[in-house]
Amino acid sequence: MPWYESFDSLIARNLPTLLVKKDEPMAGHTTFRIGGPARLMACPSSGTEAAALLRLLREADAPVELMGKGTNLLVADGGLDAVVVRLGEAISEAGLLPGDRVRAGAGISLAKWWKFFLKLFGIMWLVMMLFVAAAVIMKF
Repeated sequence: MPWYESFDSLIARNLPTLLVKKDEPMAGHTTFRIGGPARLMACPSSGTEAAALLRLLREADAPVELMGKGTNLLVADGGLDAVVVRLGEAISEAGLLPGDRVRAGAGISLAKWWKFFLKLFGIMWLVMMLFVAAAVIMKF
């Protein structure tokens, strides 16, 4: 029996609120607007739900592809015979951890990431980083 035939009942039992789409065209989820259907697309609504889903997928030995917001993602027209786990807005938080470490969710956008750093370090940090980036770019 193919992995996806038993997957519906597994999800219904363990993650009844998880949004799962079948044969979802990936073209609607990438910035390049290309790509065939994913066998299944799962859209967890929280980090906890995503972690539980990934545990289930590992136990079921199902093929998995993780996806953020679809930026710079190329998908073949033939699609994906896998569960695409879309880690979008629900997993897009950023925060400061003890020991001067930063935590960022897998679905965070670059704009939200920059806003977090601006709030944390101020505009001078951004100006310094832009000078460093410009120097690196001009070097190459």
